[in-house]
Amino acid sequence: MKNNEQKTSYQVRTTAIIWGFATVMLGICIPLTKITKSGVILPLAVIIGASGATVAVCRTSTPSAFAAERPNTTWQVNRSNALFRARSKR
Repeated sequence: MKNNEQKTSYQVRTTAIIWGFATVMLGICIPLTKITKSGVILPLAVIIGASGATVAVCRTSTPSAFAAERPNTTWQVNRSNALFRARSKR
């Protein structure tokens, strides 16, 4: 159950970030459509892009391909730093 909650939490946070940026982009591009007379192309591109990113996030099964490696990598970096310091003191 906890794994499912973590997955959902990750998806909700990522989707909120995506749509937060999309809202800002819409706020910028809607006035630009009047200036450039490009019509609905820019806002439509923003909405389609955010929708596609949301679908991609919802289809992922893990938060990141590298998430499982991070703690081990951190341990390896700390160990290599300790070894480097020990060698440099000789």
